[in-house]
Amino acid sequence: MTPPKIYILIENPSKSNNLGPILRCGAAFSATFIFVGYQKCAYDGSHGAHKHVEILSFPTFQQAVDYIKKSCEVKSIVGILGDVTFRSQDGYDDDNGSKRVHCDLDHGGNNVLRVVSSSSPAQPWSNDKNNEIIKDDSTPDEEINHQEIYPCSKPIHTRPFAKNENICFLIHKKYSSGLPAEQGAYCDAFVHISTGAPILASSAKDDDGTLYGLLDCQTCLSICLHHFAAFAGYKERDFVGQKFQVANLHVSLSDIDRDGGKYHAVKEERRQRKMEMEKDAQEAWENDDQVHGMLHLFGER
Repeated sequence: MTPPKIYILIENPSKSNNLGPILRCGAAFSATFIFVGYQKCAYDGSHGAHKHVEILSFPTFQQAVDYIKKSCEVKSIVGILGDVTFRSQDGYDDDNGSKRVHCDLDHGGNNVLRVVSSSSPAQPWSNDKNNEIIKDDSTPDEEINHQEIYPCSKPIHTRPFAKNENICFLIHKKYSSGLPAEQGAYCDAFVHISTGAPILASSAKDDDGTLYGLLDCQTCLSICLHHFAAFAGYKERDFVGQKFQVANLHVSLSDIDRDGGKYHAVKEERRQRKMEMEKDAQEAWENDDQVHGMLHLFGER
């Protein structure tokens, strides 16, 4: 039986944006990347892994989400809120319970979703017996304000996934802990990485002893991908000598015929135009040499 597929949704606002380490993490788990923004990015740190992943791009998050849910048959987009350590009054909070997701302002004045240690308030979201985060159908959609009420975040080690279903993880390179609120609005569920740093948590400046940001973005992504791969029953790649077998190279999006051959026709037209321009430039250069030769022969007046 084919295991469920992994998709990774991430914003790519610039062609120079370096996503190399993130692409390398996704390549280890045969993930497909969905970029919002530019198709191209910097690959520093990927060590060639970017050649083994499929990358698709869309102009907006709404278009990307529509493609993920309709064409990729993904039912849940899971936002990764990074790592967090809690310290409660009775000791360190290491239970398997869900945590409330709160929208707060960062230092730049942007709305960011983060996990908080206070108990979850009554909201139109609940957990089923399989730890899958579901929505209470008794609450109309128009009564839910996604800017104020969010599904609770589950610790990733509880593996709150649905069986035999494709999944999409949403991450953000800038925030090692948290997600922009406008992106979190597209998430159906959230997960976080519970870290065991009691000494640091006890000295945290927050009143509740909450500590964030010990792990970077790609580390948090790798941990989440590992838990899902183990849950879904991914098999380890075979060895070739003393190394893992390398995955096949993926054809880039520019080589995929998604528009009935129009792309290749345009590409060929541009190639022919470039050849003609080079030919014209060569002829002009040769004619210029001939003129200078005649002037040199008869003497320039």
